[in-house]
Amino acid sequence: MKHEAQEQKTDAVVNSFPRPVVLVALAGILFSLAVYLLMPADELAAPVLLIVGLALTALISGYLKNTLRRSAAIETELNACVAELSNSRENAELVGAIDRTTGLFNRTHFDNVTANECRRAVREFSPLSLMLIEVDYLDHYRKEKGEAEGENCLKQIAEDLRKCISRPGDLAVRFDNERFALLLPSTNEQVAQLAARCCADVRSLAIRHPASAVSDIVTVTIGVATMQPSRMLTPERLIEAAEKALYDAQKAGRNQYIASTENVSDLPSVTYSL
Repeated sequence: MKHEAQEQKTDAVVNSFPRPVVLVALAGILFSLAVYLLMPADELAAPVLLIVGLALTALISGYLKNTLRRSAAIETELNACVAELSNSRENAELVGAIDRTTGLFNRTHFDNVTANECRRAVREFSPLSLMLIEVDYLDHYRKEKGEAEGENCLKQIAEDLRKCISRPGDLAVRFDNERFALLLPSTNEQVAQLAARCCADVRSLAIRHPASAVSDIVTVTIGVATMQPSRMLTPERLIEAAEKALYDAQKAGRNQYIASTENVSDLPSVTYSL
C-alpha cells in the first residue's frame, strides 16, 4: 500500500510538471549555478546574476508548462471533435440505408451487401441463400383498409421477419413496395425451414384481410434461392432465381414457399478469381 501511494504521488508530480518543463528548469538552474561558481567570489554581481537566472528559469518553465497544458487541452478537444464527426458520419450513412416505414434496411443497402456477400461466398466456398417475401394481395388490403393500415401491416410483418433471423451476417430488407428480402450467407438446407417458419409467423399475427383470395388473414408467399459458390454466383442470378421461385409459389396458390437449390454437379468446377 505504501509503495502504491508513493507511485501515485510520483505520477501526480510528473503530470503537474511535464518532462520538458523539468528539463528546462534543470538546465536553467545548472546554467545559473555554473555562471555563479565561475565568477570570482568577491564579485558583487554574482549573486545578482544567480537570482536573475533562477527567476528567468522559473518564468520560462512556467510559460512552457502553461503552453503544454493548453496544447494537451486542444488536442483532447480536437480528438473529441474528430470522434463526434466520425460517429455523425456513420449515423448519417446508417440513416440513409434504412427504410422509413419498416425500419429495415433499404434496397440500396441490400444491393451493396449482396455484391459483397457473393464475393465472400466464392472466396470462402460457402452457399448463399436469398428469400423474397411478398405480402399476398397487399394492394387489395390497402384499398379495403386505407394506406395508413397498409403501412401498419408492413411494420408488423417487418418486425416479425426481423425476429426470424439471429445471426450477425443475416440481413432483413424492404426489397420494394410489396416485398421483403432475407439475405442468408452460409445457409443451405436450413433455409426451407426458415421459409416455413416465416409463413407461419406471419399467419400467427392474425391481421384481418377481408380482400384476400387465399385467406381471411394476411399471408405471405416466399421464393427461396440457394446458390453454390462458383463463377455463376452473382447478385443478378441470385435475385433472378429467387424471383422465379416466388413466381412459381404464386402460381401454386400463394400462402406458401417454394425453394430452389442449385445442383452442384451442374456448376463449373473453377471459381472466378477475386
